[in-house]
Amino acid sequence: MNLDGAYACEASFPSQVMKPLVSTGEWRWSDAIANEVKMKNKFELRITGGSDGLIEVDGCLEAEFEAGEDHDFLAISDGTLLEVIYDEIDIWRILPIFIGAGTDYTKTDGMISEDTNNKVVLTSDTKFKWVALSVDYSK
Repeated sequence: MNLDGAYACEASFPSQVMKPLVSTGEWRWSDAIANEVKMKNKFELRITGGSDGLIEVDGCLEAEFEAGEDHDFLAISDGTLLEVIYDEIDIWRILPIFIGAGTDYTKTDGMISEDTNNKVVLTSDTKFKWVALSVDYSK
């Protein structure tokens, strides 16, 4: 079980996070604890380019794909489809085509001056089950 980061692929609910309400004696989550547990119940995928030939996925799933020549597409079990391009200035660009229902998408742009690639984070209440690489797609 991974509880190191802000998100975990599997959540735990330790009994010490439940506190009785003084007025009723009823057991409830404290607001701060409830927020923390809610974050730990999220599932996260992080996607970036690792070198000029690799697309890296980590988080709830881990994968490394060899990229094609121009661009590729990453399909994810939640319905997300991303276009992945290694551009002319040697930066990985990850562009959303579809974002799955219930999935949050955040992107940090890569910069040539900092020698960084785009980084995408997908976060969902539902566990990501698979990720696949393709050279084409059709709607």
